[in-house]
Amino acid sequence: MKNKIKSIFIGGKTIGYNALKILIKKNYPPMFVVGNLDDYARDNRWHNSTIKLAKKNKIRILSLRQLNKKIDKNKLKNIDIIFCIGSTQILPSGVINLPRLGSLNIHPSLLPKYRGRYSTMYAIFNGDKITGVTAHWIGEKIDTGNVISKKVI
Repeated sequence: MKNKIKSIFIGGKTIGYNALKILIKKNYPPMFVVGNLDDYARDNRWHNSTIKLAKKNKIRILSLRQLNKKIDKNKLKNIDIIFCIGSTQILPSGVINLPRLGSLNIHPSLLPKYRGRYSTMYAIFNGDKITGVTAHWIGEKIDTGNVISKKVI
């Protein structure tokens, strides 16, 4: 029998939706899902809704503010990992430092190049011939944590 991983999922867009779908399929649903601010629990022309997927699978939905309040009240204990995939929100340090393993982010550039939002557009606008994706632990500043892996595209 698999050990149950206690996780929180924060994110959206296509990459976040697909990652959450995989976690659910592999029987590792998160305790909570925090969707992006523009995720109104319905699919749209560009992305499937992470919140809609969570609701369909009976996973509790929280806003980042609600999650932060639960942490402040010490209601969340023994979280193993936060998956931050396709998120458009900046996580408060209380959230980042919650899990015992850390908070994992997937970023659409070869960090440290193009930290922050719109990294794919910057690569295109600057005429880059090579870009990529970085998996990294979330640090105190945006997109500065220890790199786990990079994939060049």
